[in-house]
Amino acid sequence: MKYTRIILFFLLAIYSIALFWIDVQWGQDQVRGFFSDIITGTDHPLVYRAFFGINTTLVVLMLTGSALLFFVCIGCSPQQSIKRKTLLFQSSQVLFFLYLACDERLLIHEKLASIFGFEDSFFILGLGLVELALLIFMGEVMKQSWKIKGWLFSVCLFFGLMVLVDMFLPERMSGRLALEDLSKIWAVAFLFTYAWQYGMDWIAGLWTKECDGA
Repeated sequence: MKYTRIILFFLLAIYSIALFWIDVQWGQDQVRGFFSDIITGTDHPLVYRAFFGINTTLVVLMLTGSALLFFVCIGCSPQQSIKRKTLLFQSSQVLFFLYLACDERLLIHEKLASIFGFEDSFFILGLGLVELALLIFMGEVMKQSWKIKGWLFSVCLFFGLMVLVDMFLPERMSGRLALEDLSKIWAVAFLFTYAWQYGMDWIAGLWTKECDGA
């Protein structure tokens, strides 16, 4: 898994550099399709249009995968031995990641922001604070492995960058769109890595307990 992760992050880095360079060189209209589910222009070559929505698709897949990993943790745990708080935390992660996947696909927070008249970045910031509270008070993150803490720290860095770009940089600034959405996909990539590491640690712990009991 270590080398697979290195290769995937390397490919993500190449992908990010390419899209950021396109945004800076030719403007937001040339990369907007990559970050959207809607093909807004038919004048683009077919090869270019084939990649429209790829960023959103990757984000949804990783968020759904993260929810599935926590669901597996719940499913493989003996119900009589798992702590109630731990079960609630794992269940909250399933629901949280599934909601984020739906939000990414259906633009829920943008629609809510439009209806209630508030900046949509505040809604995303609120979701981040909710997840942080879940990690601290239910997930006991300080007791988790240093790998999990490291992945979550990386999530915080890229999530914070995404929110800052959304809130403070001019909307039509060169490179701004790519920087915001690429920060999001990196944050989600680290979220998936966190979920994977949590799942592996959880299953390893269950296996150790079973062997000790035997």
